[in-house]
Amino acid sequence: MEPERLSDIELVELARVGGESAHGALIELAGRHFGAVRTFAALCVSNGAAADHLAERAWQLALWQHSPGGPGALRPHALASVLQAAAEIASSGQHAAIDADLAWWLGVPMSHPEQGSWVHDVASLRGGSTITGAFSTLPANLQTVLWHHLVEHADGSSIGRLVGSDSPDSQEISSLLRRAYRDFYYAYEQLHHDGLTDDCRRFHRMVMAYADHRGGNTADVVPHLQQCHYCSRAVADLQRMYTDLGGLLVEAVLPWGGAHYAASRQEERTSATVAVAAEGAAAPVWGLAATEASPPADDHRGALGRATWDVLGRTGLAERKNGGFRVRAGRLGLAVGVLGACSLVAAAVYVPGLSSSLPVSSGAPPAKKVPTEPSQSQSRAPGPSASAPGSPSPSGPANRSPRKPPGDGDGRAAGPAVKGAALEWLFDDVEEGVTRDGTDNDRDGTLVGDPPPEQVKDGGLAFFGQQSVSSKDAVLDTDRSFSVSARVKLRNLDEYQTVASQDGAEVSSFQLQFDPVEDRFEMRMHREDTQTSRADEAESDAAPRAGRWTSLVGVHDAAEGEIRLYVDGKLQDSVSREGDRSSEGAFAIGRARLGDQFIRGFEGTIKDVRAFPKALTSAEAKRLAPGK
Repeated sequence: MEPERLSDIELVELARVGGESAHGALIELAGRHFGAVRTFAALCVSNGAAADHLAERAWQLALWQHSPGGPGALRPHALASVLQAAAEIASSGQHAAIDADLAWWLGVPMSHPEQGSWVHDVASLRGGSTITGAFSTLPANLQTVLWHHLVEHADGSSIGRLVGSDSPDSQEISSLLRRAYRDFYYAYEQLHHDGLTDDCRRFHRMVMAYADHRGGNTADVVPHLQQCHYCSRAVADLQRMYTDLGGLLVEAVLPWGGAHYAASRQEERTSATVAVAAEGAAAPVWGLAATEASPPADDHRGALGRATWDVLGRTGLAERKNGGFRVRAGRLGLAVGVLGACSLVAAAVYVPGLSSSLPVSSGAPPAKKVPTEPSQSQSRAPGPSASAPGSPSPSGPANRSPRKPPGDGDGRAAGPAVKGAALEWLFDDVEEGVTRDGTDNDRDGTLVGDPPPEQVKDGGLAFFGQQSVSSKDAVLDTDRSFSVSARVKLRNLDEYQTVASQDGAEVSSFQLQFDPVEDRFEMRMHREDTQTSRADEAESDAAPRAGRWTSLVGVHDAAEGEIRLYVDGKLQDSVSREGDRSSEGAFAIGRARLGDQFIRGFEGTIKDVRAFPKALTSAEAKRLAPGK
């Protein structure tokens, strides 16, 4: 297969195996990434020749140290290798070529460098920030889409090429981005939680609520944040995730020069580019030398196949004027400032010589405003859509699907009833704070709230964020197959809102909900009955619209091991379900549960609620949508 059709992971594997395919794989990898490495190298040194040398060494390190099961996405790993290579050059006595600010950051005195140990010992640069730790837990394809979307400002087609997508313009890249956001956020929260001291642990939920701008017991949490750098750092990181996740990420992975690198890439993306055709000269094989050559003797990670990297060329690939490479029109004025407060330990996650291994976990938010979650309590522990309950889930990419928003725009009653419902609350028969069950199971619902939900003229109950309807006991065995359906009309799209759920001891076993960060409806199931449990979720294809009636059906199919979501009778998404957990709490409309708190109150109108002790088929889900 042509190398240009393969993902970075597949190309690295071909290069590792060696043989005839390695040559083409290395050329393709260099064409994709060496130009960016050269761009960052130019920020780190004082002249072009030094930049070439630094980029070559960094590319060697990146390819030696990278493997399909190794550091993850190639681009951030290769860029972090530039800092490692700069440290090597400085420690070898060639510090004069290193940019003065970088030399200062590395610890090189501007006079008498021969006196004492004046550069960081690579072995001592171990550890890692929570940001880089969270990023490192993502699989390589999620690292790739997140980095190239947020930092490199690449389009979907370019990102699809790096991950080997056959249809880069489809929803596949958008789906990967949403997963990357969620998993990143959850990983961050989990790593932060794992690092809490006993004194901090009791403040965890309050700190998360404070970071999410949802209030909480500030009288207790503010003094704690003033005294605890660990928790205050988490608040700063989490709040910045909503407005500048790309900047936060690049400054963590590249703790020196990261912001300037991102700015240069943005400028390059918006500047004119010129493609120069080959004029009889072959493209240089960056990183490839004789196949019988050997890697450095002290390289304990092994060679990348039989190819080695002794000869790497002397000019930056991005500035080459032959061999078919692209050159930029105009030169960039790049200046590197001192990031004195940064620490090289962040690069550790990507450069084995600069890092130690970090705990592995897997969720993350977007560059959007922080949604204010309605809650019948004062606080909750946040978490992403595919992660810890009650936390904000990361948003997907900015460009949403152009498909028509779900909802038929009227309040017509649901279609023909599907047989076998365990509960039916149409909300058309409410007396003395009780809504009658339309089945023969006598599972009436109690209206909760002050004031309680209100009946509306076009049918249903109106909720205002502090109301709910709940059963006396469990309605569904969530360890088995079940389905939940409802008609909903959202009043606003700014807050997390739960349509239906069933209480567990610590967290709702499932939530049919709206996520304002994803801007999607979701059918969400937690894997365990714990407040830090991850969750599996199926999402709607398109964003809903406030003021429109929408038919929702959430399905847990235990036999198939999957969760499905239908909107207006059409299947939107199906995802694998991991873990089994039953719940024995109340079935509730209009809120979810986290610990002893009720969260994610609904704002809008709900009607025609049904719960089934089976997995509905697509035909049955369609019959529950009016007019279908």
